[in-house]
Amino acid sequence: MRLDLAQDPAVMYCAAEMNTTESHVVGLLHALWSWASRNCCDGSVTGASLESIGRVIGAPELPPLLVKVGWLQVEDSGPLPLISFPNWERHNSQSAKQRALTALRMAKSRAAHSDATSVTKAQPEQEQEKIHAPALAHGPRSKKHMDQKTSRKPGRPPKAAAPRIRSPKQPSRVAVTRDACEPMACRLWRACKYQGDDGGNLWGVAALWEAGLGELSEADLASAARGAALNGKNKPAHFYACLSETLAKRGQDLRSLLRKVQILPDWPKENPIHGLDLRSDK
Repeated sequence: MRLDLAQDPAVMYCAAEMNTTESHVVGLLHALWSWASRNCCDGSVTGASLESIGRVIGAPELPPLLVKVGWLQVEDSGPLPLISFPNWERHNSQSAKQRALTALRMAKSRAAHSDATSVTKAQPEQEQEKIHAPALAHGPRSKKHMDQKTSRKPGRPPKAAAPRIRSPKQPSRVAVTRDACEPMACRLWRACKYQGDDGGNLWGVAALWEAGLGELSEADLASAARGAALNGKNKPAHFYACLSETLAKRGQDLRSLLRKVQILPDWPKENPIHGLDLRSDK
């Protein structure tokens, strides 16, 4: 489930074929995926058919449409039917749920920190009181007292103030492993039809997807990749520009988002699918 699910072309297609609304289809998908979360093992369930799933969710016409759009797969060659849910590992596995919980926890932490900063910030009147407080705390100073404070022996240079050494503030970064974000990197390479080895931005976006930063959707990535595939020169740069423009409309900056993620053990650039045919989806 995601915020823009009702605008997904697959949902719009199913709604048109069923002569119903996108909101109705989203509700049926919630029922289907809830059933799958309870009954599937590694993204598949044995013994269930499209007809039985349709009866469970109360919409027998929806499962065949989901097969057409690639959101369900059916295997009838064995003794029992096998229903599979593509991309199960990304959305419904324990690691995916943990990523979602981590992103929610970080958002709450940032919101709490922002509230605490705004509450504790001093008002202008308080700042003025702090500036004048040291002079008033010791009472009025006599001229003789001030002369003693400022006088020093002839020939002795004034004592230099010790320099203040400040440690640079290290921004918090979400770390993901190369193995975790490599599947999405492979998809981006294929979608952009890019065969070079200078795809650091593609790896970075794959890491953002894995970390759950930026609220990226598959539609966002697919749109940017289509633009890059049509560009015959620098495909990673074109992909980066298209995605930056999409995020800018939401008030987000792709460059700032990439600074919040770290790929371990090191940030790769090379093609993750050397030797594969980029014209196929296999």
